[in-house]
Amino acid sequence: MKTLDFYTGFEGHPEILILLKNKDESSFLELKTWIGYFDSTLKKIQPNNGNWEGIALHYHMETGWYDGEWECDNLSLLYRQLLNINSVNRDSKELLFVETFIDVVLCASENNKKLLIRYS
Repeated sequence: MKTLDFYTGFEGHPEILILLKNKDESSFLELKTWIGYFDSTLKKIQPNNGNWEGIALHYHMETGWYDGEWECDNLSLLYRQLLNINSVNRDSKELLFVETFIDVVLCASENNKKLLIRYS
């Protein structure tokens, strides 16, 4: 399993794991990040016609992904949401996290993998 690390240096703070899993539930890739990068990214996703969708809905309503593993069931929506966020006022490490997150979502979509998010 490959690990991409955006958490080192933030030990002791909450961590988000973004996991890609095969159909047999074995892990394929793990993106570890500090919750600050994750929160900042999701706060920049804009509502669609005044309505939250996909991960942004669950994030703002605090449902699903805070409890155990949350599976993203609409990878194309998440991909579009991440592409459309504003990159102004982000440091270089946070920008790299967003670019990596986009790549992970694209990888999941193109390779028929499950994308799960775990708060820990």
